[in-house]
Amino acid sequence: MDELISIIIPVYNGENDIGRCLESITKQTYQNIEVIIIDDGSTDGTYKVCEKFALNDNRINIIRTTNCGVSVARNIGLDNISGDYFTFMDADDVIKDTFLEILLNQMKSFDIEMVICGMEETGDGTCVYRATYPDGEYDISENSNVLADLFVSHLLNSNGNKLYKKKLGVVRFKSGLLAGEDLDFNLKYLRDVSSIAIINSPLYRFKIVKKSGVRSLYRRVNFDDFGYVWKNVFDFFDGKVSEKYHKKIVYKYLTEIQGCFLTSLVRNHLNPKNTIEMYKLYFNDGLFAEVLNRMANEKDMALWLK
Repeated sequence: MDELISIIIPVYNGENDIGRCLESITKQTYQNIEVIIIDDGSTDGTYKVCEKFALNDNRINIIRTTNCGVSVARNIGLDNISGDYFTFMDADDVIKDTFLEILLNQMKSFDIEMVICGMEETGDGTCVYRATYPDGEYDISENSNVLADLFVSHLLNSNGNKLYKKKLGVVRFKSGLLAGEDLDFNLKYLRDVSSIAIINSPLYRFKIVKKSGVRSLYRRVNFDDFGYVWKNVFDFFDGKVSEKYHKKIVYKYLTEIQGCFLTSLVRNHLNPKNTIEMYKLYFNDGLFAEVLNRMANEKDMALWLK
């Protein structure tokens, strides 16, 4: 019998998108799957849409919970999978028909524990961003330059464009983490992985939702999340990448923290009191200070960032 693949989908108030997501799954050329939907306390018609699909396809299972957040919902999914392999989807995303078949073939051909494919981000039905990487198997046991490249190009961060092999002591998402939880999961999973395979084709398609396009990272809890995830990023890559890629990672960090700060200013309408508090929050952050100190030791900061 073909290997079973589990697909985990957390959803909250996704009645307008979940049907499209499930339709893309039922059209897969690889059919030996189970779909585990975690309805995370939806208050709209999400459950009815999911139930309609489940009644017509016994591979689709629905677990209803009180609202507990995406990390806990995904962990509930992980606790209930039966497959030899697993992947994740967001309720407003879709996969191309051959997504599972191609990723599984690569997984088995190379006998590895993670396969990554390219992805597209769409808005209003059009492609606004596409990320790909050359096909092949990559040894990451001693050199993580490839992973750093994937991270900088956004291909490492998501859970959706990957197929994972189920193994003992399955990694879990950090409960309560509101930002970067998918990247945090991937870094933990990859610590015991020696090689990965990459598929150049963008087989996973993300949908950009305008109303949630700007995250509220200016809030204290989310800034803490930002720092937590980035500390794990630096710890993961420390001593494993070349100077070139280390600089790229630092530049990405500085770019993102700048984006968070500017977003917070706009959201607070440039309120002087709030602006002062945000300055304190950002510049008293230990990780930020450490990164700046590293850069200050270089002879030419501008050259360092090239």
